[in-house]
Amino acid sequence: HEVPLDLTVTKNEVNYFSVVLNNKNKFYGLRGSEVLFNFSVNATDSLTSFSLVDLKQDGTNYIALNNGNNIEVYNLTGAMADNFPFTDPQGIGFIGTPLTADFEGDSKSEIISVTMDGRIFAIDGGTGKVVPGSR
Repeated sequence: HEVPLDLTVTKNEVNYFSVVLNNKNKFYGLRGSEVLFNFSVNATDSLTSFSLVDLKQDGTNYIALNNGNNIEVYNLTGAMADNFPFTDPQGIGFIGTPLTADFEGDSKSEIISVTMDGRIFAIDGGTGKVVPGSR
């Protein structure tokens, strides 16, 4: 059976809703008992966490997660965001939950994640490329 592992609450143009990740690597968007969306992610291991990010600062939510050697970003229909995934060039892999913020001030969020050997990557949400000075 499916067990919830992580949850966040967000708002679209009109209403608040929950995004839930379960133990089967499946995401659900829920408003009360209404299912707004659901999709599964093919993962190298069980996913345990995610972040919501507004990549373009336009009010559109995306789901960011670490999946083995990749930082992946999905829209709420389950399609991969433009310029993703980002792959660890050394193939060691990412751990934990990605952090998101627009620290460059360019109206696009950056995604920050750590590899299993301690390297820190900041990825530009618009281009999918490494922000200068990270790694």
